[in-house]
Amino acid sequence: MVSVQSYRNLSTLLYALSVVEALAGLILIFGSSWVLSMAPGILTLADTAFLSIFFKAIGILALGLGYLLCVTARDPARYVAVIDMLVFILIASAILIGYALGAVHLGRYFPANYIVVRIVVQVILAAVLIAMRPKAAARA
Repeated sequence: MVSVQSYRNLSTLLYALSVVEALAGLILIFGSSWVLSMAPGILTLADTAFLSIFFKAIGILALGLGYLLCVTARDPARYVAVIDMLVFILIASAILIGYALGAVHLGRYFPANYIVVRIVVQVILAAVLIAMRPKAAARA
């Protein structure tokens, strides 16, 4: 069992990320109205209903990603594609948030320092996952 011993730190990181994703998914599924209450600006009833359903759908995807990360944490060498997908999501999300900060002026609604720190944390996490990623996939 080379993969269990050599990827212990990666497995721990993936388990931690799976717990965070699962909690985020559950909060979005069951507490979407609570999440919407923190949204800045005035939302109409139609906007709130649409966003509530949209947040529940995103919560289902986050719950699924949490499950995939938990399975990947058991044998990272076998599920390298899931790690690659997570790195892509982190980088694409950081780029999208950076674009929203500059083009849509997201800093008017949320603290710009928080958004910049979030982008930096996402890029650092993606770099750590790339560095810890198994170099050779397990062969059957």
